[in-house]
Amino acid sequence: MTRESAAGFADQAASSLANILVIFACARVMDVASFGEASVAFAIVTAIIMGCRGFLGTSLAVLSGDHDRVKSELDRASGAALLLGFFIGLILVLYGAWSDSSIWIVFGLGCPFLAAQDVIRYGAISLSRSTLALTSDLVRLVVSIVCFASTFTSHHQFPPVAIVGSWPAGAVLSVLVVCFVLKVRPSPRSFIVLMADRLRERLGYAFDTLMMSVTSILYIVILTSLLGNEGVAGLRGAGTLLGPLNTMVAGLSLVMVPRLARSKASVSAMIREVIPLTTAMCVVAGLCGSLGFWLPESLGSALLGPTWVAAAIVLPIMAVEYALTAIRTSLSTILRARRAASRLVVARIASTVGMLTVAAVGPLFGGPEAVAWGMVMNSAVGVTIVAVLLTSLSRGQRPLK
Repeated sequence: MTRESAAGFADQAASSLANILVIFACARVMDVASFGEASVAFAIVTAIIMGCRGFLGTSLAVLSGDHDRVKSELDRASGAALLLGFFIGLILVLYGAWSDSSIWIVFGLGCPFLAAQDVIRYGAISLSRSTLALTSDLVRLVVSIVCFASTFTSHHQFPPVAIVGSWPAGAVLSVLVVCFVLKVRPSPRSFIVLMADRLRERLGYAFDTLMMSVTSILYIVILTSLLGNEGVAGLRGAGTLLGPLNTMVAGLSLVMVPRLARSKASVSAMIREVIPLTTAMCVVAGLCGSLGFWLPESLGSALLGPTWVAAAIVLPIMAVEYALTAIRTSLSTILRARRAASRLVVARIASTVGMLTVAAVGPLFGGPEAVAWGMVMNSAVGVTIVAVLLTSLSRGQRPLK
C-alpha cells in the first residue's frame, strides 16, 4: 500500500471515529427521548452527506489525474455543497422551530458545512493530497475528543446542544484548513453551470450513495419491527465487532477511485490492482468472524455485555457477508473509476431490493440466523451482478444509458 493510500484510509478512520465519538457523547449527556431524536437527525444528515458525496465528491474523484480540472471543479463543487446543504438545512431548521427542538435547528445550521467538508476532502484526495485530507479530519477528531472527554467531568462542560454542535463546528474548522492550503474558493454561483455538466452521471453516483445509506436505515427499521430489539441486538452486536472492516470498505471509494482513475488502465488491469486490498479485507473479515468460535464468553461479554451470546452465533455468518460485500465494493470502485454510473444504478437497485427482501422475509424462516444467511446470499448475488456488469464493460460495450 502506498503512502497516499495509507493516508486515505487513515483519513476515513479518523472521520468515522470523529462521528462515533459525537454519538457517544450525545448518548452520555442526553435522556433517552433526546438521544433518540438526535439519532434520527444524525441519520438524516448522514444520508444528505452521502447524497452530496455521490453527486459532487465522486464526480471529483473520477477526474483525478487532471489537476487543473479537479481544482476548478473543486471550487464549484464545494460551493454547490454549501448551497445544497443550506437549502436542505433550512428545512431542518424550520422543522426544529416548528417542533421547538434545538437539536434539529443545530443540525440544520451545520448541514452546509458538513456536506462541504466531505466533498472537499474528496477533492483533496483527488489532487493527491491525502495527507491534507487526513489533517482536516484529525481537526474534526480533536474537537470530538474534547467534547467526549468533557462528558466525564462531574459537571458537564458542554450542554447537549453544544455537544451536537461540535459535529458541524469540527467541519467548519476542517473546511477552513483545506480551503486555506489548497486556495479553494467555494463558488455557489456556479451551481447552475455545475448542474448542466455531466448531470446524468452525477445523479447516478448520488443515487448509489444515497440509496446505500437509506437502505441501511430501512433494513434496521424493518428488522426491528419484525424481530424486536432483542432479536436485532445480536446482528447489531456482530456488526460492531466487524467495525474495522466497515472502515476499510468505507475508505475504498475514497482511496481507490482517484487512484484507478489516474491510472486510466483497462478493466482487467484495475481488477488486478484491487486484488491485494480485497484479499486483505477478506482476511480481516475472517479474523473478526472467527471470534464467534474461540473468544471466551467472559471476554465477549466484556465487549458486548449480554448481547455477546446472540452476536457470537451470527458473527461467523456475517463475516462471510462482509467479505462478499468487500469484494462487491472493490469491483464497484472500478465502475466508478470508469465512470459507468448507470451500471452502478443497476447494481444498487438489485442490492437494495435484495436487502429489503431479506429484512422482510428472513425473520419468517428462523430469526437472526436466517436473516444473516439471507444477507450472505444477497451479497453473493450482488458480487455476481457487478462482475457481469464489469465483464460487459471490459468487452468495450458502451455504458448503459
